[in-house]
Amino acid sequence: MLQRIKEKILKEPENFQMNYFTQFNTPCGTTACIAGWAVLLDAKDQGFEITKDWYQSLKSNVEQLASGLLGLDYSEETEEGKINSDTVFYVTDWPDDFKWRYKSATSQEKRAHIAAKYIDYLCSL
Repeated sequence: MLQRIKEKILKEPENFQMNYFTQFNTPCGTTACIAGWAVLLDAKDQGFEITKDWYQSLKSNVEQLASGLLGLDYSEETEEGKINSDTVFYVTDWPDDFKWRYKSATSQEKRAHIAAKYIDYLCSL
């Protein structure tokens, strides 16, 4: 699933952002973060019609759902050196090198490429 998310954000960087799980009706359509795209891609695989109302019905559970889809521990606390939902879904918990490069990126395309490299890093662990 992480590889599919990576492909999605590289193909459509304007639809990737890490500030919200998912936003509908933006100028470029639906935008989502890593967790949001995990849930949206899985829902499409299952044949759900993706609408704002559908998404609102599960919004408070997006992090838990995405954690399950990606095989991550869902945890409120980040343990040092452990990969869990926080270290994937929240840029503030990314390793410093990735975090600072993402935060200083000057375009959505650059942020998408940094996130893709972070996904590659996660997959190599």
